[in-house]
Amino acid sequence: YLNKYLTADGAASDHEDPFSGNYMMGFCLAIGTFQGLVGTGPVSRSIPVEVCTDRVVQIHFDWYSKAGLWYCLNRNVLRGDKERFRTWGTDADKDQWRMTNTIDCPVITGPGNSVSLAAVHDPLGDDTGWGHRYGLLLADDGNTLSWLLDGKVMVTVDISGFFSSSPDCVAGGAYATVVGGAGYQRNVWTVSDLRICGTPAGS
Repeated sequence: YLNKYLTADGAASDHEDPFSGNYMMGFCLAIGTFQGLVGTGPVSRSIPVEVCTDRVVQIHFDWYSKAGLWYCLNRNVLRGDKERFRTWGTDADKDQWRMTNTIDCPVITGPGNSVSLAAVHDPLGDDTGWGHRYGLLLADDGNTLSWLLDGKVMVTVDISGFFSSSPDCVAGGAYATVVGGAGYQRNVWTVSDLRICGTPAGS
């Protein structure tokens, strides 16, 4: 169980967020050097980004009572990111989010523990994150990242240097992490099919 009220960035609150409403539920698919999500792992172990060798990318959706369904393609924060990218959360950011259903990316998330590479509002228009097939794809030796919804590529971004900046970080393989969660009440998630596919390097 989580708190009854959660803010847009997932922090506990004693009232409903005026912009997003209450955080209802979310689902995440991640690929990384550890078992966990963007914003966990190195963060929970208090490893500074300047010396962090872990790498993780993910697609997740967040469903809010007012803001609706949002999909975010993220990666963990690296050294120099906070100088290259701004941090989301100004009044102008929130107004843009609320009035136009857009978020300018890349941007450091409010908690400061991840980089949002792309954000998409309810691409199918059904305000329903469950009952779909999700995919996370790394290509071009880990330099291109895409996420898929029901077999269709939704967003592709260039992440050149992300994995190679930590030599051999995935030489022995990587972890796939699947997590579902929700606020206030107990929820049961059923994953009906899970496939992990790969091709030999250079093929």
